[in-house]
Amino acid sequence: MSETKECIKLDSGLIKQLTYTLKEKGFKILILNNEEEVIEFIHQIPNDVIIGLGDSITTCTLKIRNILSRKGSLIFYGWNGDIHYNRSLETFEDHPVPEYFLTRVNAITLKGNLLIKDYSRKAIMENHFPKNIIAFAGCNRIVGEFRNQPGMNKYGVFREKPSSVDFTVVLLPYITY
Repeated sequence: MSETKECIKLDSGLIKQLTYTLKEKGFKILILNNEEEVIEFIHQIPNDVIIGLGDSITTCTLKIRNILSRKGSLIFYGWNGDIHYNRSLETFEDHPVPEYFLTRVNAITLKGNLLIKDYSRKAIMENHFPKNIIAFAGCNRIVGEFRNQPGMNKYGVFREKPSSVDFTVVLLPYITY
């Protein structure tokens, strides 16, 4: 079941429009055109930091978790903004809020609204954020508008960048996932 309307083809004009719209809302925009650029970008994340990884096909396909582990990062899987939520293989009684959270964008509207299922609506309402959010979006994630479906009210919708967060949207025009 899709939470979005039909996807829109990502071309250079649409990339410019979306980049402008997202920047107006405070987001940083990065366009990466191949796997090598993504891996190079991941290597720019500091060593030895705490990272939350959402349910991102991009991070799995490109083995980003492995890169981050080799850099000495402590990784939590499936972090949704709740300090006690963790689906990792390790068991932690308490763990700190990640310094970085890497996820995928489930949908981006042409108005620059981001739907991210890995981030709970409750966490957004409570302003519970890591210092940095990096959200990957393949070309099939751009939609005209969200469709209201059962369960949508629990997912995170970012209508602008939270003031306390360094939030980067990484557009990946070469990926359709």
